[in-house]
Amino acid sequence: MLTYGFLRRRLELRVEVAGGRVIGRGRRTVAALLAGALIASAAAFGPVPARATDGVADHLPAATACTGAATKSAGFLDTLGLVAEPFINCLAHYGITAGTAPNIFTPNSPVTRWQMALFLVRAAPLAGVDLSPPLDQGFVDIGGLRPAAQDAINQLASLGITRGSSPTTFSPNSLVNRSQMALLLHRFLLQSAVGPGGVRAASVRPDDTTFSDIGGLSGNVNHAIRVLFEMGVTSGTSATTYSPSSIVTRAQMAIFIARMLAHTNARPAGVTMHAAADRVSSGDTLIVHLSVRDSNHRPVAHGYVDMFTTPLSRPLTSFDSDGLCVNNMEAVFGESVCRIDQLDQRLDDRGNLVAVLQPTDHMTLWAWTGSVGNTFVLGDVPTDMVRISVWKHAVAVDVLDDLPPTALAARMGEAIEVTVRLVDEDGSTVGDQGVRVQVSTTFEINGIRQQKVVRTHLTDDNGRVELSFLGRDPSSARVGDTVRMDLDVDAGFLDVLDRTTPGVVTHDAVESRDVWFTWSDAAPRTSTLRLAQTVPYHVLPASAPGPTNLIRALLTDQYGSPVPDASIDFTSDDPDGIGSTRVARLTDQRGIAVLRYLWGSSDAAAERITARLAGSDLAPASIRHFWVKPESNGASSSGAVIHVADTLRNQIVVGHPTPRVISYTGRDRFLLEGRSVTPAVFEEALDAGLYGRITYTGYSTDAQRVSTFDLTNSTSGTS
Repeated sequence: MLTYGFLRRRLELRVEVAGGRVIGRGRRTVAALLAGALIASAAAFGPVPARATDGVADHLPAATACTGAATKSAGFLDTLGLVAEPFINCLAHYGITAGTAPNIFTPNSPVTRWQMALFLVRAAPLAGVDLSPPLDQGFVDIGGLRPAAQDAINQLASLGITRGSSPTTFSPNSLVNRSQMALLLHRFLLQSAVGPGGVRAASVRPDDTTFSDIGGLSGNVNHAIRVLFEMGVTSGTSATTYSPSSIVTRAQMAIFIARMLAHTNARPAGVTMHAAADRVSSGDTLIVHLSVRDSNHRPVAHGYVDMFTTPLSRPLTSFDSDGLCVNNMEAVFGESVCRIDQLDQRLDDRGNLVAVLQPTDHMTLWAWTGSVGNTFVLGDVPTDMVRISVWKHAVAVDVLDDLPPTALAARMGEAIEVTVRLVDEDGSTVGDQGVRVQVSTTFEINGIRQQKVVRTHLTDDNGRVELSFLGRDPSSARVGDTVRMDLDVDAGFLDVLDRTTPGVVTHDAVESRDVWFTWSDAAPRTSTLRLAQTVPYHVLPASAPGPTNLIRALLTDQYGSPVPDASIDFTSDDPDGIGSTRVARLTDQRGIAVLRYLWGSSDAAAERITARLAGSDLAPASIRHFWVKPESNGASSSGAVIHVADTLRNQIVVGHPTPRVISYTGRDRFLLEGRSVTPAVFEEALDAGLYGRITYTGYSTDAQRVSTFDLTNSTSGTS
């Protein structure tokens, strides 16, 4: 396995300072920035207004009230499939509307003035609007309404959100048009509390002239419509019209109010988290808005919030069957993972928190709330999660070809397809377009060097350069010709990795590398024998016989093509395995010979299996298999040799001459050369093969107890 320099750089320790204290050791998936200054009230981190061009709303909310439980169906049968359906469901969740009959919403019915008053009064507590007592405002035409409607009209009138149709009349049964709706919502927003990611309506200065049909309206109506457009509450009836005199339907009302609530403090019960983006560039700032509400949607002020991360893919595998945190987790705040301590962040007086983060790797971000000392249990505590993908920067150029893995050459006249791609520290393609890559090619025909050709290519929108090279036969009448091509890739300051024909080039972290390819017209000959096994180790039962092992031998010619019907002889250095007596197997049409055998002992051992091509001087191939037993409870070892690092099963095979297996969980303590790191960094170092030995003390087979594991390259100590 190649060990790339950038993997080692990636594992260097980082210390992030938050408000003057250390918030983490080791490489974090996400860094919290300057907690004292940047973990603040939601109002401090609303969207930053920008000058808009006509037709572009530039004061949109960064979060929404219609999330989590507020997205569930309200059961209305007549709203299915409508554009307004999710907004109607949202209002029903908050109790702003209950429909016109069981399971019926009547979305196309018009909205009357008294109905609009009820909707807004129900929304007021959610939005932080302080309602005054329902004192009589002198409207003589509302006496026939039910008490709740009368109270709503009087309360909104006392706040100046609604006004009568005359000094003594309200006209409750009159229909609400779009200009009246704009006035009501604008006045409502002026008195509401700005929520997480919201914009204060009073701060919006509309600078567009999108709607051509509102010029004749009064100044306050015109202003209200333009403010609501900038805030994303309305988008008009077309690109250039608002239709101010059109009557508002119940479906349109739901859309208006739901969009308006996004700017307010209305959020569902429990923990709600909203990230400004679900994909960011590595190291860029990501703003995450978090809110906590009780069962009545009231803010939970000053409560503690803990955040931690798990891997982006299969995040639930980080928890055990009881919902406890066990593996691949990193703390964002505080001193401990999945436990609330006094260094965790606290909500503001509106029940909100803004986290300003710098993700460096893909992650699932979790947030939960509780009291100091509480431990996270999935499903038992208020929590929310968001998935964040990180677009990383290119650190290298990867050179790939389409030759078979065991090919030493291509057949004369065949094209070799080569891909040069930008990759990040994980080896994943980075889709940077237009990056300059210089490729130099020099052909050598039967040892005679030809003129060098230099071409500059730009990567496509997938971060790739696709190339094709053809080795032409200099003489079809002659056998034994060879054509060699030297390919030199220069990518500026990026490392160049070669994963072409094995053994041709190894990575040494320079800026450019020579890769060479050979074409030949020689007859096929057997050239490569390789061994593979399904698993590198088996854990032995208490008594013999042991498990069954499976070995595959692959036989190919110099062009990477399989060699069938060849006899492969297998032997091993341990009589409890194959033993020294040769066991013959024939290769199939894929060039593969398969051997299955049973371990005949309960004793642990490191067995070396060897395969030879019968009757040939072709170099043999060998592979080691470890038959292991679990390490003893309470055992310690200093500098034990690492044979197998199985991070999928959280197991490490160690020890010589008798191998044993140690297991770890996310609760254990992990170090690199004595420096404390997270479980993720520990496993990354194991996978990269950067450390050859491990020291452990107080090893416990009890998953609830803490063992300490320290990766090292020191050769001192025991095996």
